[in-house]
Amino acid sequence: MKSRYVNFLVCVVAIMVLASFALADVPQMMNYQGRLTDTEGDPVADDTYEVTFRIYDEIPTERWSEVHNIETVDGLFSVQLGSAGSPLDATVFGYDECWLGITITGEAEITPRTQLITTPYAYRVSTVDGASGGAISGDVTILDNLMVDGDLQVTGDVVGATPWTDFPFAAGYNNYEDIHPGGGHQTVQYRKVGDMVHVRGLVHNASHGAIPAWAVFGTLPPGFRPPAVLSFFVDPRGGIYVMPSGDIVAPPGSLNEYMTLNCVFSNSP
Repeated sequence: MKSRYVNFLVCVVAIMVLASFALADVPQMMNYQGRLTDTEGDPVADDTYEVTFRIYDEIPTERWSEVHNIETVDGLFSVQLGSAGSPLDATVFGYDECWLGITITGEAEITPRTQLITTPYAYRVSTVDGASGGAISGDVTILDNLMVDGDLQVTGDVVGATPWTDFPFAAGYNNYEDIHPGGGHQTVQYRKVGDMVHVRGLVHNASHGAIPAWAVFGTLPPGFRPPAVLSFFVDPRGGIYVMPSGDIVAPPGSLNEYMTLNCVFSNSP
């Protein structure tokens, strides 16, 4: 750098353009364009300058840095931050505020630092292909199929589902919890999420005897029935049958006086 720039700060006017997050392979770089001027406001001489770029959080603590040799034309320059060996991954911007500091070799850091702010389209993410993790704090609308390769965990309820409704027992059957209060067992209930019907709970034989084969526990109302006979394995005592009539039927064989119901099936239109 020419010696007449040694004892003063170089002013910068910058335009920040954040890299697009609309691609499956997100480029971990950021375009930075600016203009170097002297203390009189005149552009620096056309030359190559060694410049260190740093990103700080609000404390401030340095979170990222990279050195570039930039070429100026009438003071103007353009550089891709993150292209010189220090990728700009998501952790760099994981703070309430981020500030860019610029230092030309041989000079003090330019003041003030430039606060990094999002561009309008960065508020909208068109895809999260390739994302390795993270959290979404707002509402998410999915206009097509949701594909999950792995476990799906929902800590809240499913919006738009019908409410859980007490199962309509046939004579001689009731909730296990009614006979053995305090056990913490789920009351037998059913509901619908889209075209899927959920049935859950623990059935009890009111006579305290073993549940006979093919006993009908109760009948689901219209709109909560499968299009064909379905069989579900529900616990070590065997399975249950869900009939197109809506009947929930015990499996063959002698059973205990109580039995778990736990099934999800697609209902008839």
